[in-house]
Amino acid sequence: MARTAFPAAIPLIGLFELFRVDEPPERKSLRLLIAFVSAVVLALSAFIREYLERHDLTADLSTAVLQRTRVEEERLELSGRLIHAQEEERSRIGRELHDDLNQRLGLLAFGLVQLLGSAPAEAKNSIHQLHEQTNNLSKDVHCLSHELHPVALEQLGLVVAARAFCGDFSKQQKMRVEFTEENILAQLAPDVSLCLFRILQESLTMPANMERPVLPG
Repeated sequence: MARTAFPAAIPLIGLFELFRVDEPPERKSLRLLIAFVSAVVLALSAFIREYLERHDLTADLSTAVLQRTRVEEERLELSGRLIHAQEEERSRIGRELHDDLNQRLGLLAFGLVQLLGSAPAEAKNSIHQLHEQTNNLSKDVHCLSHELHPVALEQLGLVVAARAFCGDFSKQQKMRVEFTEENILAQLAPDVSLCLFRILQESLTMPANMERPVLPG
């Protein structure tokens, strides 16, 4: 608004001063000079005020952008911490399943084999069924522990771990899974390898929960 008002006021003041013919030319020139300087000062004041307002707006926008960036960085950092904590918990549970529960199941299976040799004939069939169920449970616990804590990923790398997981998944689900790899770096950061491996797990396990036709082996 200041840009349109003050430039229009300058010629109006000049015309008003020109029509005052009752004053000497020197006084009229002085009045014109004063009016012109006043108009310039007012225009500069309006310009400075507008500049400061725009500067404040720019500063506010910059502050808002910085705050949003800081909030986003904090959110990403928190997400990273949560993912890291989740992976540590998965690793802990996977190790416990493999080192504790799976060993107990192995001992149970061994005890059933020993019992099978001295059991009466009518009980051998039941013991044999318990032995088979124990072995199947041990295999399931073994697979679950490796899904939670992929040891092959740490020891052999992403490609070997991914190929092994696809093979195991194909056998368990009776589903044909083809794995191919190309231009994958031999040395990847552990976080990157783990993230890619989890994506592979999710992409296979989520569709597996849906109803699918069983392909011939």
